[in-house]
Amino acid sequence: MEQPLLELLAEVLSRTAPSVIGIDGPAGSGKTTLSAEISTFAEGAGKSVQTIHMDDLYRGWSKPLNSDLYTRMRSIIQSHRNGAELTFAKYDWLRSEFSPAVTYESTDVLILEGVGSCSSSIRPLHDLSIWIEVNEELGLQRVLTREPYLDMDLMRQWQIMERKHFAEDETKSASDFSLSTDPS
Repeated sequence: MEQPLLELLAEVLSRTAPSVIGIDGPAGSGKTTLSAEISTFAEGAGKSVQTIHMDDLYRGWSKPLNSDLYTRMRSIIQSHRNGAELTFAKYDWLRSEFSPAVTYESTDVLILEGVGSCSSSIRPLHDLSIWIEVNEELGLQRVLTREPYLDMDLMRQWQIMERKHFAEDETKSASDFSLSTDPS
């Protein structure tokens, strides 16, 4: 991780209240990898961490970024802020429905990672919002390499949807920290 990001993380982790970190950016940009690195960093600082992947919260491919999603996310964040256990249902992509709700212990740090995790409707609830940039074709290649069973047409539609969302939401410019995972 870059030094400026490490400094921001150290500052966020020094607070006594439960922290919320959002990691947003296009598909294949490295959000999951960065969330794992941040989790390791936070745990090394003596903090307990829960990571929620947005893929677990979307309601499938059709209109994943909607008011229902953000209502559920606000509820999860509020529970975390109150030091309560987190209870939520994860979406089962194979069955196209939510599984029964699962409860997780309260933690010091909640990481939300995935497209829409730093959207304007929940961004004010974050202590730190991070944007990761990637070239769209490289991102698509990474996603299809990681998940070769995905339909390329669905992923292209997803990219159109996320591009529109990011432009309307101004996610990148509103983030506290921005980085790129393009090799160039």
